[in-house]
Amino acid sequence: MLRNSGIESVLRRELDGLPLPAEDRWLPGPDRHRGTWSTAVWLVGGSLLIALALVAGPALLAWRDSQSEGQAARPTPLVRPTVVNGVGVAPLRNILRNQTLGYNIVLPANWRESGRWQLVPGDATMIGVATYTAQSPERELALLSRYGTLTKLPWDVTAEMWSRNGLSPLEWARTRGGCSATCTVGNTKINGVNFLTTVDSATGVHYYYVERGDRVLAFSFIIGSAADQPEGVTAETLDQIMRSVGLP
Repeated sequence: MLRNSGIESVLRRELDGLPLPAEDRWLPGPDRHRGTWSTAVWLVGGSLLIALALVAGPALLAWRDSQSEGQAARPTPLVRPTVVNGVGVAPLRNILRNQTLGYNIVLPANWRESGRWQLVPGDATMIGVATYTAQSPERELALLSRYGTLTKLPWDVTAEMWSRNGLSPLEWARTRGGCSATCTVGNTKINGVNFLTTVDSATGVHYYYVERGDRVLAFSFIIGSAADQPEGVTAETLDQIMRSVGLP
């Protein structure tokens, strides 16, 4: 027991004699507290970022998927590819400006302006008329021979400008546009311009009227039968063409 006490005394003297570094190098001080606090802040911030990524990540993916689905479901104008050296090239849509009637319109690539109204005597109050079709010239002639040269063909889009003679667009629709008892009247805005709309459920005729000074500009199309329907043209196609109309 005494031997052990002597050994402990010797060891204690040896340890007490060892040189120690300055206190500011091994005792906690203000700088060391500051470093510990900074580390804690970084750890907490990193944890918050990881938690935010775990929560927001799935929501962001769901939003991106919904946007992709919405774009995929959005109707696009009919475009038929043109084969050039064996390679299918999708042509650009046709952007047309009618200076006489004062509007712009965007057509699918396979549509064209028909020249049939140049051969038809017009009304004295008519300023001008233009018709756009996806029918081939041969098919168009066949349909005109069936329906008559003075009629509008189904699945075409026609623009007409008339002298109003003091009539409002609604009065014009009732008296000159054939809006009968089966006609539904409404309003829609196209590129910032308000249009009066009429839909005749009996005939399938859709009209869009807008007042232009002492004149009225009227766009129309007819939803016809599947037998007369050009390939790829639907009611949605006709509505989208109308939604492309721009007025100065």
